[in-house]
Amino acid sequence: MNSEQVTAKILEVIKDKFNNDLNLEENNIQLLEAGLNLDSLQILELVMYLEDELSILIPDDELDPEIFTDIQSLASFLSNKLVLV
Repeated sequence: MNSEQVTAKILEVIKDKFNNDLNLEENNIQLLEAGLNLDSLQILELVMYLEDELSILIPDDELDPEIFTDIQSLASFLSNKLVLV
């Protein structure tokens, strides 16, 4: 799965689970504070949904807050995880 596909999957999960009005053309949406304003529980839910969707496991010690700055940083992190699988 390439980076664009991972980004599309993230947008799909966010739209389905957190925000039905999300514009799927936007891929630089901030996940915290000024953007979608996801709280810590929602971030954990997002991680669980993505782990299921992408069939990967993300150890808790790898969940650095910088990963969740925006969709692009999350997609980059997940793309790297998928390469290692």
